[in-house]
Amino acid sequence: MRQFIGLAAATLVLLAGCAADVLDKSADFDRHRNSRIVQPFDKPDTIYFDVRFGPDFPEGDPAAEEARMTWLQAWLEQRRLCTSGHEVAARRPFDYLEDNPAGYQQRWEIRCVVPAAR
Repeated sequence: MRQFIGLAAATLVLLAGCAADVLDKSADFDRHRNSRIVQPFDKPDTIYFDVRFGPDFPEGDPAAEEARMTWLQAWLEQRRLCTSGHEVAARRPFDYLEDNPAGYQQRWEIRCVVPAAR
């Protein structure tokens, strides 16, 4: 019986160590949790970047702002959008009737930079 308890305890310690490795945040965890990118059907020249503010990424904090800009760039690269660059045309709270079931707090309107004709 003691051997079984010792083996069970060793197994639990091993599993706890493995679980800690699995539960570590991935590099994109915060981006996926606090932002999303949307391509509206009615505005083909605009991309929406929706963000949520929280204790780790508060509004007005320069480090949080830098993180949000990094998230935006990662979303654009992942979707292969704005390959020639982009500009943030507007930052605004959600309109009352806009679809926002995830509770994002701000919507940025992004416009892709069009490369100059040669």
